[in-house]
Amino acid sequence: MVEPSVIESGEERFQFEREGYFYKDPIDYSDKTPIFNKIVSLKDSWAKKKKPQPSTQKAKPKPKQIDGEVKPMTLAEQELFNSYTNELKLNSEVANTLARDKELSSFFNKTLEVYSSPATIANLVTNDVARELKQKSIEKLKFSADDIANLTKMIDEETISTKIAKDVFEIMSQSGNNPVDIVEQKGLKQISNPEEILPIIDEIISKNPENVAKYKVGNTKLFGFFVGQVLKATGGKTNPKVVNKLVKEKLK
Repeated sequence: MVEPSVIESGEERFQFEREGYFYKDPIDYSDKTPIFNKIVSLKDSWAKKKKPQPSTQKAKPKPKQIDGEVKPMTLAEQELFNSYTNELKLNSEVANTLARDKELSSFFNKTLEVYSSPATIANLVTNDVARELKQKSIEKLKFSADDIANLTKMIDEETISTKIAKDVFEIMSQSGNNPVDIVEQKGLKQISNPEEILPIIDEIISKNPENVAKYKVGNTKLFGFFVGQVLKATGGKTNPKVVNKLVKEKLK
């Protein structure tokens, strides 16, 4: 069980308490079926350790662990990886996914030629575009590099949130319509005006006095609850950055 904010945020990496550090699977992740890959495990030093009991039975040898082998990169793939990490400052997981897949790297590079926003484009390509390419060939995609560039620009300009962008992508991948037109026709523009957001925050705070009291005496984890409730009330259309700022001010 995880907080809804894990899905609603635009972050890629998380620490799950008592478990470890995880990142969103670059291909199989979706909001409906969120899949996280463990990067680093946390030491289980907090758990009570049982004292070993003496045994009369002869100890069996432990089975050897067989780790999967990762195919080494070719020279061309390594050059791409170095370019993505050193020049474009992409994280190693995303750069690795792009460098090892010719179709993805080609699509990524074409999109980057239209609009320069490496990190946001890489996130869309390694997650959403890659998922589509698992089901159909690149020739049968109903969207182009230009469409992904337009979608990226709306995210960067905060016209839409990353959550709304996923909904727009789904419509775009099925209909082939321009993402800008989809946002206009569906009324998906992000709400950033404080005058529209504050009444929603006030209502949520008034309906949850117990959680407000707990927050004020030190349970700061409830901050995510209030932010999540605002996003839920607006169907995810509110600007998360603005919501965070306003909720923090209201809870002081």
